[in-house]
Amino acid sequence: MTRKDRFFKITGKLLAAVMAFSALSAAFVPGAAAESSPPGILMEAMPDDYYGAVVSDSLQLGDMTVTAPSNDLMSTTSLPSSVDLSTSKYFPSIGYQQGGSCSAWSSVYYQFSYEAARLNDWDAKSDSSKVFSPKYVWNYINEGYNKGVSRASCIDVLQQIGAVRYSEFPQNSLTYDWYQGATDEQTSAALRQALKTRVSSYNTYSLCTVNKTAPVITSNTDTDLNTIKNNLNNGHVLTFDSFGGNWYYNTLSNGEKGILYCTEKLNDSGVPIGHAMTIVGYNDNVYFDLNGNGTIEDNERGALKIANSWGVTAADHNNGYIWVMYDALNYVSSATNTNIDDRVGFIHNNWVTQMTVSNYNPELTVEVTLEQS
Repeated sequence: MTRKDRFFKITGKLLAAVMAFSALSAAFVPGAAAESSPPGILMEAMPDDYYGAVVSDSLQLGDMTVTAPSNDLMSTTSLPSSVDLSTSKYFPSIGYQQGGSCSAWSSVYYQFSYEAARLNDWDAKSDSSKVFSPKYVWNYINEGYNKGVSRASCIDVLQQIGAVRYSEFPQNSLTYDWYQGATDEQTSAALRQALKTRVSSYNTYSLCTVNKTAPVITSNTDTDLNTIKNNLNNGHVLTFDSFGGNWYYNTLSNGEKGILYCTEKLNDSGVPIGHAMTIVGYNDNVYFDLNGNGTIEDNERGALKIANSWGVTAADHNNGYIWVMYDALNYVSSATNTNIDDRVGFIHNNWVTQMTVSNYNPELTVEVTLEQS
Protein backbone atom coordinates (compact mmCIF):
# COMPACT_ATOMS: atom_id res chain seq x y z
CA MET A 1 0.00 0.00 0.00
CA THR A 2 1.44 3.42 -0.96
CA ARG A 3 1.55 6.42 1.37
CA LYS A 4 -1.15 7.99 -0.77
CA ASP A 5 -3.44 4.97 -0.34
CA ARG A 6 -2.87 4.99 3.41
CA PHE A 7 -3.54 8.74 3.53
CA PHE A 8 -6.92 8.39 1.82
CA LYS A 9 -7.81 5.39 4.02
CA ILE A 10 -6.91 7.22 7.24
CA THR A 11 -8.57 10.44 6.07
CA GLY A 12 -11.74 8.53 5.20
CA LYS A 13 -11.87 6.95 8.67
CA LEU A 14 -11.32 10.32 10.35
CA LEU A 15 -14.04 11.91 8.21
CA ALA A 16 -16.48 9.13 9.07
CA ALA A 17 -15.69 9.52 12.76
CA VAL A 18 -16.21 13.29 12.58
CA MET A 19 -19.53 12.86 10.77
CA ALA A 20 -20.71 10.30 13.36
CA PHE A 21 -19.70 12.61 16.23
CA SER A 22 -21.50 15.53 14.59
CA ALA A 23 -24.67 13.46 14.27
CA LEU A 24 -24.51 12.48 17.94
CA SER A 25 -23.90 16.09 18.95
CA ALA A 26 -26.95 17.21 16.98
CA ALA A 27 -29.08 14.53 18.62
CA PHE A 28 -28.01 15.44 22.14
CA VAL A 29 -28.00 19.21 22.15
CA PRO A 30 -28.33 20.39 25.78
CA GLY A 31 -31.97 21.22 26.54
CA ALA A 32 -33.30 19.26 23.55
CA ALA A 33 -33.35 15.67 24.73
CA ALA A 34 -34.28 13.05 22.15
CA GLU A 35 -37.74 11.52 22.42
CA SER A 36 -38.12 7.76 22.52
CA SER A 37 -40.48 5.68 20.42
CA PRO A 38 -44.11 5.50 21.65
CA PRO A 39 -44.08 3.93 25.11
CA GLY A 40 -47.52 2.30 25.05
CA ILE A 41 -48.48 -1.37 25.05
CA LEU A 42 -51.67 -2.10 23.12
CA MET A 43 -54.34 -3.15 25.60
CA GLU A 44 -55.95 -6.53 25.02
CA ALA A 45 -59.15 -5.81 23.11
CA MET A 46 -62.64 -7.13 23.77
CA PRO A 47 -64.85 -8.49 20.95
CA ASP A 48 -66.50 -5.73 18.92
CA ASP A 49 -69.96 -6.35 20.39
CA TYR A 50 -68.69 -5.58 23.91
CA TYR A 51 -68.47 -1.88 23.13
CA GLY A 52 -71.74 -0.51 21.76
CA ALA A 53 -72.08 3.20 22.57
CA VAL A 54 -73.88 5.12 19.85
CA VAL A 55 -72.05 8.43 19.59
CA SER A 56 -72.58 11.55 17.54
CA ASP A 57 -70.56 14.54 16.38
CA SER A 58 -73.58 16.84 16.47
CA LEU A 59 -74.27 19.15 19.39
CA GLN A 60 -77.59 17.42 19.92
CA LEU A 61 -77.65 13.82 21.16
CA GLY A 62 -81.33 13.01 21.14
CA ASP A 63 -82.51 15.33 23.93
CA MET A 64 -78.96 15.72 25.29
CA THR A 65 -77.97 19.35 24.67
CA VAL A 66 -74.26 20.03 25.12
CA THR A 67 -73.51 23.23 27.05
CA ALA A 68 -70.53 25.13 28.35
CA PRO A 69 -69.84 24.61 32.07
CA SER A 70 -70.96 27.27 34.54
CA ASN A 71 -68.45 29.50 36.31
CA ASP A 72 -68.57 27.49 39.54
CA LEU A 73 -67.56 24.36 37.65
CA MET A 74 -64.56 26.18 36.22
CA SER A 75 -63.41 27.44 39.62
CA THR A 76 -59.95 26.47 40.89
CA THR A 77 -60.76 27.29 44.52
CA SER A 78 -60.01 24.51 47.03
CA LEU A 79 -59.48 21.75 44.50
CA PRO A 80 -57.70 18.83 46.20
CA SER A 81 -55.00 16.99 44.29
CA SER A 82 -57.03 13.76 44.20
CA VAL A 83 -60.59 12.42 44.61
CA ASP A 84 -61.84 8.81 44.38
CA LEU A 85 -65.60 8.23 44.60
CA SER A 86 -65.25 4.54 43.75
CA THR A 87 -64.33 3.81 47.38
CA SER A 88 -67.68 5.16 48.58
CA LYS A 89 -70.37 2.70 49.71
CA TYR A 90 -72.64 4.48 47.23
CA PHE A 91 -70.66 3.31 44.20
CA PRO A 92 -71.58 -0.21 42.95
CA SER A 93 -69.03 -2.97 42.61
CA ILE A 94 -67.53 -3.50 39.16
CA GLY A 95 -69.82 -5.45 36.82
CA TYR A 96 -69.51 -7.31 33.53
CA GLN A 97 -71.63 -6.19 30.60
CA GLN A 98 -73.26 -8.62 28.20
CA GLY A 99 -73.22 -7.56 24.55
CA GLY A 100 -73.18 -3.94 23.46
CA SER A 101 -74.83 -2.61 26.61
CA CYS A 102 -72.02 -0.30 27.77
CA SER A 103 -74.16 2.86 27.60
CA ALA A 104 -76.65 1.31 30.01
CA TRP A 105 -73.87 0.09 32.28
CA SER A 106 -72.23 3.50 32.51
CA SER A 107 -75.40 5.58 32.89
CA VAL A 108 -77.74 3.13 34.71
CA TYR A 109 -75.66 0.64 36.72
CA TYR A 110 -72.87 3.02 37.75
CA GLN A 111 -74.08 6.62 37.52
CA PHE A 112 -77.81 6.30 38.30
CA SER A 113 -77.22 3.70 41.04
CA TYR A 114 -74.53 5.85 42.63
CA GLU A 115 -76.61 9.03 42.60
CA ALA A 116 -79.70 7.22 43.98
CA ALA A 117 -77.63 5.56 46.72
CA ARG A 118 -76.05 8.88 47.63
CA LEU A 119 -79.48 10.52 47.78
CA ASN A 120 -80.95 7.80 50.02
CA ASP A 121 -77.81 6.76 51.94
CA TRP A 122 -77.93 3.22 50.54
CA ASP A 123 -75.06 0.75 50.46
CA ALA A 124 -74.86 0.08 46.73
CA LYS A 125 -71.41 -1.47 47.03
CA SER A 126 -72.66 -4.71 48.59
CA ASP A 127 -76.45 -4.75 48.19
CA SER A 128 -77.75 -5.53 44.68
CA SER A 129 -81.25 -4.50 45.73
CA LYS A 130 -79.93 -0.94 45.96
CA VAL A 131 -78.46 -1.04 42.44
CA PHE A 132 -80.38 -0.58 39.18
CA SER A 133 -80.53 -2.94 36.22
CA PRO A 134 -78.71 -1.92 33.02
CA LYS A 135 -80.26 -4.91 31.27
CA TYR A 136 -83.77 -3.59 31.92
CA VAL A 137 -83.04 -0.21 30.35
CA TRP A 138 -80.93 -1.61 27.50
CA ASN A 139 -83.59 -4.17 26.57
CA TYR A 140 -86.20 -1.43 26.65
CA ILE A 141 -84.50 0.39 23.76
CA ASN A 142 -82.38 -2.12 21.81
CA GLU A 143 -85.32 -3.35 19.69
CA GLY A 144 -84.58 -6.95 20.64
CA TYR A 145 -81.09 -7.02 19.14
CA ASN A 146 -77.54 -6.97 20.44
CA LYS A 147 -76.87 -3.44 19.32
CA GLY A 148 -75.47 -0.28 20.84
CA VAL A 149 -77.63 2.52 22.17
CA SER A 150 -76.90 6.09 23.21
CA ARG A 151 -76.52 7.31 26.77
CA ALA A 152 -79.19 9.91 25.97
CA SER A 153 -81.76 7.18 25.27
CA CYS A 154 -80.87 5.43 28.54
CA ILE A 155 -81.30 8.65 30.50
CA ASP A 156 -84.64 9.26 28.79
CA VAL A 157 -85.93 5.94 30.18
CA LEU A 158 -84.56 6.82 33.63
CA GLN A 159 -86.39 10.16 33.51
CA GLN A 160 -89.71 8.73 32.37
CA ILE A 161 -90.08 5.45 34.26
CA GLY A 162 -86.89 4.73 36.23
CA ALA A 163 -85.50 1.20 36.34
CA VAL A 164 -86.03 -2.05 38.19
CA ARG A 165 -83.36 -3.24 40.63
CA TYR A 166 -80.38 -5.36 39.66
CA SER A 167 -81.45 -8.01 42.18
CA GLU A 168 -84.71 -8.34 40.23
CA PHE A 169 -83.21 -8.34 36.73
CA PRO A 170 -79.44 -9.02 36.68
CA GLN A 171 -77.55 -9.12 33.40
CA ASN A 172 -76.42 -12.72 33.73
CA SER A 173 -77.29 -13.75 30.17
CA LEU A 174 -77.62 -12.18 26.75
CA THR A 175 -81.40 -12.16 26.36
CA TYR A 176 -83.53 -9.36 24.94
CA ASP A 177 -86.82 -9.65 26.82
CA TRP A 178 -87.48 -6.31 28.46
CA TYR A 179 -88.20 -7.90 31.87
CA GLN A 180 -87.70 -11.64 32.00
CA GLY A 181 -88.63 -14.24 34.59
CA ALA A 182 -91.14 -12.29 36.69
CA THR A 183 -94.82 -12.97 37.33
CA ASP A 184 -97.40 -10.33 36.45
CA GLU A 185 -97.69 -9.41 40.12
CA GLN A 186 -93.91 -9.07 40.50
CA THR A 187 -93.69 -7.02 37.32
CA SER A 188 -96.43 -4.64 38.47
CA ALA A 189 -94.79 -4.15 41.87
CA ALA A 190 -91.33 -3.63 40.34
CA LEU A 191 -92.59 -1.05 37.85
CA ARG A 192 -94.43 0.91 40.53
CA GLN A 193 -91.30 0.87 42.68
CA ALA A 194 -89.18 2.05 39.74
CA LEU A 195 -91.31 5.18 39.36
CA LYS A 196 -90.21 6.35 42.82
CA THR A 197 -86.57 6.96 41.85
CA ARG A 198 -85.85 8.78 38.59
CA VAL A 199 -83.50 11.23 36.91
CA SER A 200 -84.79 14.74 37.57
CA SER A 201 -82.18 16.61 35.50
CA TYR A 202 -78.86 16.16 33.76
CA ASN A 203 -76.23 18.24 32.00
CA THR A 204 -73.71 17.38 29.32
CA TYR A 205 -70.73 19.72 29.37
CA SER A 206 -68.16 20.52 26.74
CA LEU A 207 -64.82 20.68 28.57
CA CYS A 208 -63.06 22.55 25.77
CA THR A 209 -62.92 22.70 22.01
CA VAL A 210 -61.44 19.79 20.10
CA ASN A 211 -58.09 20.78 18.61
CA LYS A 212 -56.61 18.35 16.11
CA THR A 213 -53.47 20.40 15.46
CA ALA A 214 -52.13 21.35 18.89
CA PRO A 215 -52.26 20.20 22.54
CA VAL A 216 -55.16 21.56 24.62
CA ILE A 217 -54.55 20.09 28.09
CA THR A 218 -50.91 20.76 28.89
CA SER A 219 -50.61 20.25 32.67
CA ASN A 220 -52.29 18.71 35.70
CA THR A 221 -53.57 22.17 36.69
CA ASP A 222 -55.07 23.00 33.30
CA THR A 223 -58.41 24.76 33.82
CA ASP A 224 -60.00 22.63 31.08
CA LEU A 225 -59.99 19.81 33.65
CA ASN A 226 -61.89 21.81 36.27
CA THR A 227 -65.38 20.79 35.12
CA ILE A 228 -64.52 17.16 35.80
CA LYS A 229 -62.67 17.91 39.02
CA ASN A 230 -65.38 20.15 40.48
CA ASN A 231 -68.16 17.68 39.66
CA LEU A 232 -66.22 14.90 41.38
CA ASN A 233 -65.51 17.16 44.37
CA ASN A 234 -69.24 17.91 44.54
CA GLY A 235 -69.87 14.17 44.77
CA HIS A 236 -70.97 13.49 41.18
CA VAL A 237 -69.58 10.77 38.93
CA LEU A 238 -69.60 11.48 35.19
CA THR A 239 -70.24 9.44 32.07
CA PHE A 240 -68.76 9.86 28.61
CA ASP A 241 -68.29 8.14 25.25
CA SER A 242 -64.99 7.17 23.73
CA PHE A 243 -63.92 6.30 20.19
CA GLY A 244 -60.64 5.11 21.63
CA GLY A 245 -61.01 1.34 21.33
CA ASN A 246 -57.28 0.84 20.74
CA TRP A 247 -55.79 1.80 24.09
CA TYR A 248 -52.05 2.00 24.72
CA TYR A 249 -51.13 1.61 28.38
CA ASN A 250 -48.15 1.27 30.68
CA THR A 251 -47.52 1.18 34.43
CA LEU A 252 -47.83 4.62 36.04
CA SER A 253 -45.91 6.01 39.00
CA ASN A 254 -48.55 4.63 41.41
CA GLY A 255 -47.84 1.08 40.23
CA GLU A 256 -51.17 0.71 38.41
CA LYS A 257 -52.01 0.44 34.71
CA GLY A 258 -52.83 3.65 32.88
CA ILE A 259 -53.78 4.60 29.31
CA LEU A 260 -51.21 6.92 27.76
CA TYR A 261 -52.96 7.56 24.42
CA CYS A 262 -55.40 5.88 22.06
CA THR A 263 -56.42 5.48 18.45
CA GLU A 264 -59.76 4.71 16.82
CA LYS A 265 -60.98 1.12 16.79
CA LEU A 266 -62.92 0.29 13.63
CA ASN A 267 -65.40 -2.53 13.10
CA ASP A 268 -65.40 -4.81 10.05
CA SER A 269 -67.27 -2.15 8.08
CA GLY A 270 -64.67 0.51 8.88
CA VAL A 271 -66.97 2.38 11.28
CA PRO A 272 -65.47 3.65 14.58
CA ILE A 273 -66.59 1.65 17.61
CA GLY A 274 -67.88 3.63 20.59
CA HIS A 275 -67.65 2.68 24.25
CA ALA A 276 -69.30 4.38 27.25
CA MET A 277 -67.64 4.54 30.68
CA THR A 278 -67.81 6.37 34.01
CA ILE A 279 -65.33 8.81 35.59
CA VAL A 280 -65.05 8.14 39.34
CA GLY A 281 -61.94 10.09 40.34
CA TYR A 282 -58.72 11.85 39.47
CA ASN A 283 -55.17 12.14 40.78
CA ASP A 284 -52.91 15.06 39.88
CA ASN A 285 -49.87 13.34 41.40
CA VAL A 286 -49.48 10.21 39.25
CA TYR A 287 -47.15 10.57 36.30
CA PHE A 288 -45.46 8.81 33.40
CA ASP A 289 -42.41 9.85 31.39
CA LEU A 290 -44.16 9.93 28.02
CA ASN A 291 -41.22 11.16 25.95
CA GLY A 292 -38.67 9.07 27.85
CA ASN A 293 -36.23 11.92 28.47
CA GLY A 294 -35.82 11.18 32.18
CA THR A 295 -37.62 14.36 33.30
CA ILE A 296 -41.26 14.51 34.39
CA GLU A 297 -42.79 17.51 32.67
CA ASP A 298 -46.10 19.31 33.28
CA ASN A 299 -47.99 17.43 30.56
CA GLU A 300 -46.86 14.08 31.99
CA ARG A 301 -48.66 14.49 35.33
CA GLY A 302 -52.21 13.58 36.31
CA ALA A 303 -54.83 10.98 35.37
CA LEU A 304 -58.56 10.25 35.58
CA LYS A 305 -59.86 7.07 37.25
CA ILE A 306 -62.41 5.28 35.07
CA ALA A 307 -64.86 2.49 35.96
CA ASN A 308 -65.22 0.05 33.08
CA SER A 309 -67.80 -2.72 32.65
CA TRP A 310 -65.64 -5.69 31.63
CA GLY A 311 -65.40 -7.29 35.07
CA VAL A 312 -62.72 -7.28 37.78
CA THR A 313 -60.42 -9.62 35.84
CA ALA A 314 -60.33 -7.58 32.61
CA ALA A 315 -56.88 -7.68 31.05
CA ASP A 316 -54.64 -4.67 31.69
CA HIS A 317 -57.11 -3.14 34.19
CA ASN A 318 -56.80 -2.55 37.93
CA ASN A 319 -59.61 -4.74 39.32
CA GLY A 320 -61.98 -3.32 36.73
CA TYR A 321 -60.70 0.27 36.80
CA ILE A 322 -58.32 2.06 34.47
CA TRP A 323 -56.35 5.27 34.79
CA VAL A 324 -56.33 7.63 31.80
CA MET A 325 -53.58 10.23 31.61
CA TYR A 326 -54.80 13.81 31.22
CA ASP A 327 -52.61 14.06 28.13
CA ALA A 328 -54.59 11.19 26.54
CA LEU A 329 -57.58 13.54 26.27
CA ASN A 330 -55.65 15.48 23.61
CA TYR A 331 -55.82 14.69 19.92
CA VAL A 332 -52.28 16.07 19.78
CA SER A 333 -49.82 15.57 22.61
CA SER A 334 -47.00 17.75 23.86
CA ALA A 335 -44.98 14.50 23.83
CA THR A 336 -44.62 14.27 20.07
CA ASN A 337 -43.58 10.61 20.10
CA THR A 338 -47.14 9.66 21.16
CA ASN A 339 -48.71 11.43 18.16
CA ILE A 340 -49.10 8.24 16.17
CA ASP A 341 -51.40 7.75 13.19
CA ASP A 342 -55.15 7.87 13.94
CA ARG A 343 -54.64 9.19 17.49
CA VAL A 344 -57.85 10.58 19.01
CA GLY A 345 -58.80 12.20 22.30
CA PHE A 346 -59.95 9.60 24.84
CA ILE A 347 -63.18 11.47 25.74
CA HIS A 348 -65.19 11.83 22.55
CA ASN A 349 -65.61 15.54 21.72
CA ASN A 350 -64.58 16.32 25.34
CA TRP A 351 -68.22 15.83 26.43
CA VAL A 352 -69.09 14.55 29.94
CA THR A 353 -72.53 14.07 31.52
CA GLN A 354 -73.66 14.69 35.11
CA MET A 355 -77.10 13.65 36.39
CA THR A 356 -79.30 14.49 39.38
CA VAL A 357 -81.64 11.85 40.83
CA SER A 358 -84.75 12.57 42.89
CA ASN A 359 -87.35 10.57 44.82
CA TYR A 360 -90.98 10.67 43.71
CA ASN A 361 -94.29 9.52 45.20
CA PRO A 362 -96.73 9.06 42.28
CA GLU A 363 -100.28 9.69 43.41
CA LEU A 364 -101.87 8.04 40.40
CA THR A 365 -100.67 5.16 38.21
CA VAL A 366 -102.51 3.30 35.45
CA GLU A 367 -102.04 -0.37 34.59
CA VAL A 368 -103.03 -1.57 31.12
CA THR A 369 -103.15 -5.19 29.97
CA LEU A 370 -102.82 -5.97 26.25
CA GLU A 371 -103.21 -9.22 24.36
CA GLN A 372 -101.22 -9.73 21.16
CA SER A 373 -100.44 -12.63 18.81
